[in-house]
Amino acid sequence: GIGNLVIGTSGKGIDFSADGNAAGMTSEVLDDYEEGTWTPTYIGSTTAGTSPTGVGTYTKIGRSVTVTAGFGNKTHSGAAGNIRITGLPFLAPSSVGHHGAVTTHNLGTDSLVATVTNAGAFIGIRVSNTSSWKVVTNTGFYLYTTVTYEV
Repeated sequence: GIGNLVIGTSGKGIDFSADGNAAGMTSEVLDDYEEGTWTPTYIGSTTAGTSPTGVGTYTKIGRSVTVTAGFGNKTHSGAAGNIRITGLPFLAPSSVGHHGAVTTHNLGTDSLVATVTNAGAFIGIRVSNTSSWKVVTNTGFYLYTTVTYEV
C-alpha cells in the first residue's frame, strides 16, 4: 500500500512500517547510519612483516557496510604468505562470503577480487576464478579495494 514517511523520536529513525511487516522482517525503522575512517593494515598470512598502513573509509547503513582501503606506493618487508588487510571497522558473520573490487599496481597481472573472510577479521585478496589467494609482495606496490559486506 501507499505509506507515509515518518520521522520522529518514537522510532528514532526513518519508519517504513506504513504497509505492515513483511514476512521475516524484524524492523522497518532505518535507525543506523554511520560514516567514518579506519586504518587498514597490509600483512602476510604466515608472517605479518612490517605491516604498512593505508587509508580507509566506511559507510554503514543498517547491517550493510561498505569499506574502502588504499595503499599508495608502500614497501613491505619480512612478510610471507597471502595478502591480508586487517583492521576492519565491523566484523561480518562467519557463514557469509562478501566480495569486492581490487585495483593494483606492481602486484602482478592477475585479475583479483577482495573477500571479507574469517568472521570479518580481514580482507583476503583472491586470484579471480581460482581458489588461490594472492601472495604478498615486499616491493613498492599500490592496492585499492572496495568491499560491501553484512554485519
